[in-house]
Amino acid sequence: MVEQATKAGASLSAISTAVERINDMRAQIASAAEEQSATAEEVNRNITSISEMANETSTGAKQTSSSSEDLARLGNELQALVAQFQI
Repeated sequence: MVEQATKAGASLSAISTAVERINDMRAQIASAAEEQSATAEEVNRNITSISEMANETSTGAKQTSSSSEDLARLGNELQALVAQFQI
């Protein structure tokens, strides 16, 4: 009987140690999950910023193209006006 009680005590001790290890692992997993979540949020913010910059670049390119077309048209008009003068 004493032997069984000793074995039961040892088993309970082993179970308690295993539960502590499981709790430690659970805490590590929770911490890693929080870090992954924070990293995912940062990646999402960076992707949003990149998307906004791409849109701004596209808008700037369109404005540059439009300005270039206007400048070419004005250059042609100026050339036609200058051609009217005889030196």
